[in-house]
Amino acid sequence: MINFSVNKYNARCSLVSLYSAKTPLKSESIPKPEAWGARNTLQDFNKTFFREIEGMESPYIIVDFIDEVRLNVAQLPRRWNWIRPHYVTVSDVPPEEGGYVVEGRELSFEEKKELFPQSARKFAKDLICHYPAANIVIHKAYYSYSSDDGSQFDASTIKRFNDQLTYYYEKLHSELPDSPCINIEKPVAAIGHRWGQAPFHYTQDYYDDFIIQLRGIVGGKNECDG
Repeated sequence: MINFSVNKYNARCSLVSLYSAKTPLKSESIPKPEAWGARNTLQDFNKTFFREIEGMESPYIIVDFIDEVRLNVAQLPRRWNWIRPHYVTVSDVPPEEGGYVVEGRELSFEEKKELFPQSARKFAKDLICHYPAANIVIHKAYYSYSSDDGSQFDASTIKRFNDQLTYYYEKLHSELPDSPCINIEKPVAAIGHRWGQAPFHYTQDYYDDFIIQLRGIVGGKNECDG
């Protein structure tokens, strides 16, 4: 049986932010730099994702876009020496947990949608420099409509987020047509999830199915449903 471990987990960063100009931020500028959220904030501002995965021994990388729809992107006010736009991910982490408050204009989905294809193209190109396409796994994670106690999330909101996710996954997969996918239908949120109830915090069955599909990919089943 193939077992797995997570060597590095990166969260709370949009591809639109990743491929905008760096906005230098030092750890001492963050109210609580030792907090977990601070690492994501610093990575997002300083655009260090690929530098951080350099030399890692992980043979596979798994990508999903839950945070791409969960968190918005803000364009920072222009300064006299800024030629390119500066975008940062609007974090849901409060300052006391490592977040950082910025003043900027949040992008609408349509604005972000217009910027995303170019970012996805660059992301795919850069990933291929580090991993073969067969080892870049696209995890098509979606929001769940209900929880395991039978309660329902707002259906119109969930559909809107899931439609956005479909757009993002299709754009990335079009750039990485040989990459395998993990797609688990009809996810259910767990009331007792260790990180709290949310449409993207699933029941254990979801994670069990995820591992089964991942083992299939590592074992040579290189498939994606488009």
